[in-house]
Amino acid sequence: MPRFPPVPGREPRRLAMLDRTGRAHTWSMRRHARDSAEREQRQQRFLAYLADTHATDEEQGVITLVMLGHAGVYMLLAATEVTWVALTAARVLRHRNEGLLAAARTGVHAPTLAVFVAADLGYVVLRRAMLARIDRRIGFRI
Repeated sequence: MPRFPPVPGREPRRLAMLDRTGRAHTWSMRRHARDSAEREQRQQRFLAYLADTHATDEEQGVITLVMLGHAGVYMLLAATEVTWVALTAARVLRHRNEGLLAAARTGVHAPTLAVFVAADLGYVVLRRAMLARIDRRIGFRI
């Protein structure tokens, strides 16, 4: 990573997160590490289940179709959200001379925002339900 010479009269940026006292954080990242280890263990168990000779071709096909459907739904949801955010930002910028609050009020379509929040919530619920069902099927117990 290249280091740039300091700018006179300007304090260098800190990349570490600071706590309330202004010191760099030193708290534990164990939860993140545990989640990563749990996710990796689940993935290894799932791949072993798919490679197992006891899993029928029909089961493997169903799982593959579910995974493909999940990817399609996720990509569709992400693409529509990005498109909506870009269009909303353009609408708000077009009305910025009226003031930021007024521009946001007129530029953000609240019913569409509510639909996106509900769709995201539904996606999270269905994803967790699918993961729980797969976990039961492959015998993954934590």
